[in-house]
Amino acid sequence: MAASQRGDDHSLAHNLVVVDQLPQERTYGWHTRLYKKLPSMTVFQAEVLGGYKQVTEYNRTMLLINTPSGNAYAVDAPSPLLSPEGV
Repeated sequence: MAASQRGDDHSLAHNLVVVDQLPQERTYGWHTRLYKKLPSMTVFQAEVLGGYKQVTEYNRTMLLINTPSGNAYAVDAPSPLLSPEGV
């Protein structure tokens, strides 16, 4: 049976971070904490409250790093902070 037929079609691309093997709650409350465009890279950090029940704070920092050839690569650094109940 296909994952989409089972109802568990969460892809790795959209759920790179899981807590207790569960995907993020459906929430649309992301808030920008930092955005800075520099000559060699762009830095962006956002946070969401309520993304995971076991996590008190969840933020992601993304870097878009320019290369001398004109290309760029991305770095995504998620950082969940577990609540005392989740430990």
